Amino acid sequence: MGNSAVPKKPQSKPKKSHLSGHKGGSSSREPQPKRLEEVYTALKQGLDEYLEVHQTELDKLTSLMKDMKRNSRLGVLYDLDKQIKSIERYMRRLEFHISKVDELYEAFCIQSRLRDGAIRMKQAFSSSPSTKGTKESIAEVNRRYKEYTEVLRTLLAPTMKIL
Repeated sequence: MGNSAVPKKPQSKPKKSHLSGHKGGSSSREPQPKRLEEVYTALKQGLDEYLEVHQTELDKLTSLMKDMKRNSRLGVLYDLDKQIKSIERYMRRLEFHISKVDELYEAFCIQSRLRDGAIRMKQAFSSSPSTKGTKESIAEVNRRYKEYTEVLRTLLAPTMKIL
């Protein structure tokens, strides 16, 4: 019968995903440039390959259409033309997404460099003699560092949804 007065605990809690993209990693929500580089490279390569496959299909259909124009019915040509136009629209969408991925990556790189610069500035100010001016400068650099880190998190948010 057991101890019915004691409520049972759930056996497992759902795991929360972290921006790091790694399972069981640290709970830090710091942007991880190396991981983003890997994701960007894989995503870019996949989109480029997908675009290439569609370009090959488009070339094949266009060649088929040219051959069929000489000796075919209008209905078959109409269906083939619709298929070609559909692939062209899809390819334009893929090219748009590729350009957006490139823009996001470039923005990430810029913010990452700014953040790295803030770290170096903080180190430089920390190694100089402590005065009121250096303390104010360190406080400003820390504020900028946090700002750049938050922008990086914002840029990573849509990227991590696709993982």
